Amino acid sequence: MAVALVLWLGAVLGACGGDDGGGRLSAEAFAARANETCTELQDEVEATFADLPPDGEPALYQGVIKKLVPLVDGGADDLDELQPPADIEARFDEALAAMRAGNDKVREASQSPEAAATIFATDRDPYDDANSIFDELGLTECGSGGTDDAA
Repeated sequence: MAVALVLWLGAVLGACGGDDGGGRLSAEAFAARANETCTELQDEVEATFADLPPDGEPALYQGVIKKLVPLVDGGADDLDELQPPADIEARFDEALAAMRAGNDKVREASQSPEAAATIFATDRDPYDDANSIFDELGLTECGSGGTDDAA
């Protein structure tokens, strides 16, 4: 009886489409979880920017960056814990690498108030490369669809 229950439970869980049995998420479950993670990250990022005046002093920008960098590091780590479908794993890894590279640029800019202000004044978002890959993968909240005017 116990064996039949285990087999039945395995069949039911397999039909839910969350995991392919090898720890990998289905495409739908992966996109949902990644977008949920990115929505939470975006909410935290927006809260970090909420008190920044449009023409703030460079030191204010530096303060925001010092809060932003660990948030993005944590978001990348959370995303890295997901098991994407095998057919997109390499591209997803590229997106995470680009996200971390963008965050390294932001981290470097946190070293001085002037550098921090400069990174906000440029048209090039340090996370653009990651955003475009996330968009390509349909992870709308992780890509440019999930960003407003932040960083």
